[in-house]
Amino acid sequence: MGAILFGTCSWKYPSWLDLVYSQSDPDSYLAEYAQQFEMVEIDQWFWSLGRQSAGLPKHETVVRYAGATGDTFKFTIKCHYCPVITP
Repeated sequence: MGAILFGTCSWKYPSWLDLVYSQSDPDSYLAEYAQQFEMVEIDQWFWSLGRQSAGLPKHETVVRYAGATGDTFKFTIKCHYCPVITP
């Protein structure tokens, strides 16, 4: 049987300070977010699609995200227009 996971679209919201985050350092946001939620949608690469600077995420970025979360934490990627705008 499948599981229903709860999370949000992105985690980079300074307005969540004292609601989700205890520290004002944006570098700690994902780690603190992952203590309260089971998954998150990464939308930052979606918004760069179609621009000349668009590309896959850097390896260092993926490693950093994985290191800030636990082994069971899940990431989803927003890409519902990808087949339309990629060759």
